[in-house]
Amino acid sequence: MSTILELLFPSRCVICDDPGIQLCTLCRSNITPSFTKAEINCVELRAGALYGDLVSQLILMAKEENIAAARNVLVDLLVDAYVKLDRRDAGNQEIFLVPIPSSQSANRKRGYRHSYLLAQGVRERIRRSGNAQIEIAELLKVNRKISDMSTLTREQRASNVNQAYSINPRGRAGQAEGGALILLDDLVTTGSSMMEAIRCLRAAKMWPLGAISAGVSPHLIS
Repeated sequence: MSTILELLFPSRCVICDDPGIQLCTLCRSNITPSFTKAEINCVELRAGALYGDLVSQLILMAKEENIAAARNVLVDLLVDAYVKLDRRDAGNQEIFLVPIPSSQSANRKRGYRHSYLLAQGVRERIRRSGNAQIEIAELLKVNRKISDMSTLTREQRASNVNQAYSINPRGRAGQAEGGALILLDDLVTTGSSMMEAIRCLRAAKMWPLGAISAGVSPHLIS
């Protein structure tokens, strides 16, 4: 069936629209892989790629336009980050992906939960590789208005998200307490949102094993 669909509706590069695959070889070559780990409040962060124009375009296409092909590329990058993350301390525990949340108003406006969809994609890819012990736990929720962070300085970003997250009572917290938690986001620039997520989880006596993102600012890992 997939072969027939491909003949009827051939894949095209989500960036340059060339026929072939969802991200052509030339466009993919313009994404710089990230091999260096960062630490945010003693939590290891791994990313699939360094943040640049192409990664920014993919994030906007997935986050604001709900373009599945762009989201699939971000999932690829997140899986790369997951593979690089040191998970030895997880032992035989079930792993829970914890998406960094958007506000309820942003979710309503978009009509979907961007970070959750990314987590879904990562979970399914990892399960197909043979690891069934992975789930999603939406443990975090936004509890107040957060301003757009694109024009804010590092200090302003930290202030903007300070105490902005709380535990989501519907987020499977009881089950996740017995597992290894891995925070997930599309992009980490200054690390402010990750730091707030780590603070919130630790305040609830939950200890993140690590964090993954599709893109990371080169300044954070330099």
